[in-house]
Amino acid sequence: MPPLDAEEQAILESVELGEWQPVPDVTQEIERYRTYAQSQVNGLAAVSLELPTSDLQRLQSFAEESGVSVSLLMATVLHQFVVSRQE
Repeated sequence: MPPLDAEEQAILESVELGEWQPVPDVTQEIERYRTYAQSQVNGLAAVSLELPTSDLQRLQSFAEESGVSVSLLMATVLHQFVVSRQE
């Protein structure tokens, strides 16, 4: 087995210290999160838009730096804008 990286080692130590607790009804919790995830997927709508090439290139660079897809980056930025306008 390969050695653990720093994050994996921290998790192992946390478990060994007893900081993790079992979920009382894991089947119920799995179903709860499955339902939540499905409602999120069902609530999405596809859009198409045209951007200047230079903007798209900059978005691709930002996305790459952040380790996410361009579509996720754009959806997140637009969501933050919409939410900020509701307040």
